Amino acid sequence: MMDSDALRSSSFPKVEPWTPAHEAVEMSEYETLARLLDAGADPDEVCFGLTLLTHAIDTEGDSHLQSAHPLHTAGTAIVLAYGADPRLPSASGETPLQCAEDYDHEPATRLLKRFLAPAEASGSGRGSGRGASVEVESWTPAHRAVEMSDYETLSILLDSGGDPDEVCFGDTLLTHATGLEGDAHVQTDYPLNTASTAILLAYGADPRLPAIDGETPLQIAEYYHHEPIKRLLQRFLALTPAETPGSARDE
Repeated sequence: MMDSDALRSSSFPKVEPWTPAHEAVEMSEYETLARLLDAGADPDEVCFGLTLLTHAIDTEGDSHLQSAHPLHTAGTAIVLAYGADPRLPSASGETPLQCAEDYDHEPATRLLKRFLAPAEASGSGRGSGRGASVEVESWTPAHRAVEMSDYETLSILLDSGGDPDEVCFGDTLLTHATGLEGDAHVQTDYPLNTASTAILLAYGADPRLPAIDGETPLQIAEYYHHEPIKRLLQRFLALTPAETPGSARDE
């Protein structure tokens, strides 16, 4: 007679786990996802028949259906920011856009269309290119989402028409995110991540737009030795940046 351990091992086939990047998508671990992509994970990696992009859209859509959790694009935006192919289908032949349409995931549909037709999308849902300054006594909702590392809310606000170049307390959303991610690492040795930065860039934040003090996102990343953000900014600048002027943060 087989013992119970042998019975258990023979009764159930071994199931291979998700890859680390797909596991991060499945668990909505946005910071881990960003770190893995920065470290070289393939943004078009396929696991269990799903690309990372179709997996992200499926996870967001299914979460909404199962729990009425608000539709958001946090995982989708991060994967797209790191170069996922918006046309690449899953093993079943379903494209990311078809997956979004199946779930009535309009935020993902809108974001995918930005990447599928950047020329047409460039005038829609982008910042002013100047950074609209807001005079307030507290953070605006989008800046608060950055401050609290609330990635899902940040993506919802940007999809709803929030200016990705909005300025509050002298910082653009992108300089705010870059400074926050760098400072968290310096103050607490928290692992460097690019989640907010990736979401903002996916929604059209201007990687060249400086804060009110004249400091650019790249200068802030350099100040904090934030190599992941530097690499991501360079993807969107589409060239190796030239020498930059001295940082306002330099002693």
